[in-house]
Amino acid sequence: MMPVTLIVPGGPMADLDALDKPIAGIRTDAERIGSYWPRADWPADHTVISIFDPTVWVTRFPDHDSYAAELAELILARNAENENVLRYEQEMGIGTAKLMGLDRWGHAATDRINARALAMAGVTLKRADMVVRNAWATVYQSGDWAQPHCHPGVVASVLYMLDPGEDGGRLNGAFRFVDPRVKGCCPEQMGIMSRAGAPELTPGTMMIFPGQTVHMVSPYHGNRPRITLSWDLIPKPAGG
Repeated sequence: MMPVTLIVPGGPMADLDALDKPIAGIRTDAERIGSYWPRADWPADHTVISIFDPTVWVTRFPDHDSYAAELAELILARNAENENVLRYEQEMGIGTAKLMGLDRWGHAATDRINARALAMAGVTLKRADMVVRNAWATVYQSGDWAQPHCHPGVVASVLYMLDPGEDGGRLNGAFRFVDPRVKGCCPEQMGIMSRAGAPELTPGTMMIFPGQTVHMVSPYHGNRPRITLSWDLIPKPAGG
């Protein structure tokens, strides 16, 4: 995974269809995953692909349904109890509830997905020294959204789609990159953003991207909450 660098405008128009097709792939196994994060419960013979931009990697875990309901129930219970929750008003441009400290909840379901997030970083960044700076679950109720923002000071951000909520069309609660440094945002001329977009985040999809990449979530409308999990990762501090 390469750092995002500013691209000077210019060059031919890109093939729009090609921007939404895989760029590269990494086939993983227990040995490869274990070299980066030995505690990760990772599916056998699994593939991680780069799509939309060389810095963006995604995978979908086939066993998602076996733990999704338990994890969602845990998150919604903690949200109802207001346990370590940051709440934002919709008028502020980021109307969500963020349940902080996901990596320290000490629950089997969260321990599994935390380990997979770190393993995902190890495989795509090709380094075994990544640690969690911040981790949280985000609960979107109807009308919630997140304005364009980034996560400065981190090497990579990981996003996991636990429950997209109710189907209201492609733009309902849609995660989108809005950054002229991202190839998929610039189909007409590199460096000139002419569309917002991202890989499709179906339930069980995990995505990693540079934290400084600008992204947003369009307004969500539905009765069932939309739930995602997020991690900001940095290299382990020297002597830490």
